[in-house]
Amino acid sequence: MAKVVYSRTLQHAEWNTTVVRDVVPEEVRALKERSGGDLGLGGEFLRLGLVDEYYEPGTNGDGA
Repeated sequence: MAKVVYSRTLQHAEWNTTVVRDVVPEEVRALKERSGGDLGLGGEFLRLGLVDEYYEPGTNGDGA
């Protein structure tokens, strides 16, 4: 499975990973469409309204 990492500081990534410098909402939406709809996102993606659902790390999504 190919991975995309958004980072302004990471210079290189291994294991079939592409490093992208800037978050472009249209590109993230296109990536979501290609991936079948599920992406692991947070941070700036939340601020830009690119996240449909958010679960706190360590929870199972029902608040437990």
